[in-house]
Amino acid sequence: MSKLLVAFALSGMSALIYELVWTRKMQILFGSTIFAASAILGGFLTGFGLGSYFTGKIVERKDARRCFVGLELTLAFFGFWSPSLISFLSSEGFVRVLNFPLIPFLLAFVITSIPAGLMGALWPVTAKLYVRKAREKEAGVLYFANSLGGASGPVVAAFLLVPALGLSKTSYIAGMLNLLAALLGGVEK
Repeated sequence: MSKLLVAFALSGMSALIYELVWTRKMQILFGSTIFAASAILGGFLTGFGLGSYFTGKIVERKDARRCFVGLELTLAFFGFWSPSLISFLSSEGFVRVLNFPLIPFLLAFVITSIPAGLMGALWPVTAKLYVRKAREKEAGVLYFANSLGGASGPVVAAFLLVPALGLSKTSYIAGMLNLLAALLGGVEK
C-alpha cells in the first residue's frame, strides 16, 4: 500500500476524531442543543466544501507534496491548540459574552469551519499526488482510504481514547496523526 494512502487514511481518522472531540467540548461549552450540533456539523461540511473548491482551483499551480505536508502540519497545530482555545472560550469573562444566542452558534461554526477547510483542501492536493494517467481508475482508492480512516476515527476515539485519556489528550493524539500523515506524505516517491 502506498505511503500516501496510509497518510490520507490517517488524515481521515484525525478529521473525525477532531469532529467528535470538538463537538463534545463545544457542547459542554455552549450547551447540548440542536443549535450547537448544527453549528459544528455545518461548520465541518461548509469548511470541507469550500476548502476543496478553492484548493482545486489553485492546486495545479502549486507543488502538491509541499501543500499536503503544509496542510497536515497546520491541522496538527489546530489539534494541539484547540483544547486551549476552547478552554479560553469557556473562561468566566468570555462566557458572559456568550449569553447572546447567536454568538455561540457563530463561534462553533467558525472554530470548526477553518480546520475543516484545511481538511477539504487535502482532497484535491492528494488527488493530484495520487492520480496519474496510468492510475485514473484508481481514484476511488483515495476515497476508500480516507473513508476507512474516517470511519475508524470516532470508534477509536469514543471507545478507547476519550475514556482513557480525556478530550484534550485525544485531540493531541489526532494532532500526532496529522504529523505522521505529513511525514508519510512528504516522503512518498
